[in-house]
Amino acid sequence: MRLIRKKISELKPYENNPMIHPEMQIQSLIESIRAFGFVNPVIITPDGEVIAGHARIEAAKETGLEEVPLYRSRSVKRQSESLQGGR
Repeated sequence: MRLIRKKISELKPYENNPMIHPEMQIQSLIESIRAFGFVNPVIITPDGEVIAGHARIEAAKETGLEEVPLYRSRSVKRQSESLQGGR
């Protein structure tokens, strides 16, 4: 996988994301981004759906970032489709 940058506005959150991110977690991520930069890339499917990094994206928005680093997975979509019957 190759690290790329993409506009937050172009990313699609996974609609069935089971995670709930409390405000304290988002604030902690904001502080981390301000102190160290965005060091843990988001992971997306080939069509731009977020697999991992929803909270980091929220924190990035709060800090004024318009783009985030990410990895585009080639295989995760295929795995999720086979597990969910072609979602």
